[in-house]
Amino acid sequence: MDALRSHRAELGVVGGFAAAPEIEAEPLVEEQIVVVGAPGLGGRWMSRRDAEAATWISPYQGSATQAAVEAAWADIGITPSHRLELPNWESVKLAVARGNGVAGCSQFTVAGELRAGTLGVIRLRGWKVRRMISIVRHREAALTPSAREFVAMLQARWHRPSVRRRREPGS
Repeated sequence: MDALRSHRAELGVVGGFAAAPEIEAEPLVEEQIVVVGAPGLGGRWMSRRDAEAATWISPYQGSATQAAVEAAWADIGITPSHRLELPNWESVKLAVARGNGVAGCSQFTVAGELRAGTLGVIRLRGWKVRRMISIVRHREAALTPSAREFVAMLQARWHRPSVRRRREPGS
């Protein structure tokens, strides 16, 4: 967001966007945040007691995904007793795959690991965490042709027409 405000970046793709008057956000796709664990835990149900006793592994402080996970804990009434913060998502996924704990992750972040069977989705009663992924840009900055193409590629991938490209009635 700082890079957009200072015009060092033309656009960004973010989840959990906090509104700002100078930043324009265009919804792109809704994602699900899933609880993942070691492969052998995939498909199993985790009780509230087990969820509170588990080590919850997360990335750096300030992660929008982690904020969504913490809100979900409050919504379902759990207070994890053990937490481990690691520097990035790759280290989180590796630690979870090795059985060191569980994590709340974007379905997009763990899609490859779920397909490969190195992580498994754990079921937790009441866990229904979704958020919008948006394209953000500074309201006053025009996009370069390459940035416009990148936005069009993202929209085509997620089958979402651009808000700015809607047809006017009668055109």
